[in-house]
Amino acid sequence: MTPYYVQRGHIKVWDEESTNKDISDFADLEYMGSFEFECGAYARSLLTSKNNKSKYEFFKTDIKNKSGKTFYIYCPKGYYQDVVSFILKAIDGKRIGKLTKERTDLYESFTEPAYIVNDSYYSIRAKQLGYESPFTNYWWDIENNFGVILGTEQDFKHFKEAIGNIYKYYDKKYPIEDGISK
Repeated sequence: MTPYYVQRGHIKVWDEESTNKDISDFADLEYMGSFEFECGAYARSLLTSKNNKSKYEFFKTDIKNKSGKTFYIYCPKGYYQDVVSFILKAIDGKRIGKLTKERTDLYESFTEPAYIVNDSYYSIRAKQLGYESPFTNYWWDIENNFGVILGTEQDFKHFKEAIGNIYKYYDKKYPIEDGISK
């Protein structure tokens, strides 16, 4: 398993009062600029993960950034080590060339460079858009159907809730019984 088509996004400030929040309430996706990310690829990937949810687990890694935020992963049980290896490769700072179709911003999110932290534009813009951070902190591989966040325990809790709620929605909209649509 090699991530290549990775969708970037930003975790939004979570509205505790709202109910039935799904993945669109959890994160805003960035425009990726490539055809592979168009035509419902993200939704199809989420639906594929839902249809195989018995093979999936949520994981907390030991990888933390300078702010103490942790990488959390939602993936098939057998993908965990590959996903961790991908994250480590993306954040090591030694890479030349690109690992994925479009940039992931994993390195910047992990290292939190001063040019972003100290520039009020990024912080103000993030707040205006309702983001928790000026850094990309949500990623979904649309080809291998797994997600990664860089956040707090509370973000992880919200990620789990959002995935569960989008699956409930998909269960109603696209019922599957024994792998066959009803």
